[in-house]
Amino acid sequence: LAQACVSVAFALVAVPAFVELVDDLLGLNVNIHVLMTLGAFASLLLGNASEGALLLVLFSGSHVAEHKLTDRAARDASELQKLSPEVALRVRGEAEETVRVQDVQVGDVVLVRAGELAPLDGRVVRGECLATMEHITGEATPFHVQV
Repeated sequence: LAQACVSVAFALVAVPAFVELVDDLLGLNVNIHVLMTLGAFASLLLGNASEGALLLVLFSGSHVAEHKLTDRAARDASELQKLSPEVALRVRGEAEETVRVQDVQVGDVVLVRAGELAPLDGRVVRGECLATMEHITGEATPFHVQV
């Protein structure tokens, strides 16, 4: 039964791993995937097939988890970016002007009214607020600021 499990594991996991190994080696890309696959095949050649199969199964599982987590993080970052305003209300003297966020300079004063999202990271120079920086930094804990 153990030998059958090892054979199934190698059949399911080793073929894609070997294809990826060849692709990486042809591209002269030696990375952790190459080293782990070589280690698994070396254990098979040395008579430790069960260890090699276990190595391939564990590494393939971690590879899948890595891709899922990376994709999720990219989606989350994209969603946060969509929340960020594209314009800011810059105050110069008595005048207010709507400008693109990219055009706000360090030292500019930006007006954020109640209920609006802060378009940039900064400091409160007048008034008070309860705010989160979730759409900028990902930090969702609200904090109170008063000047």
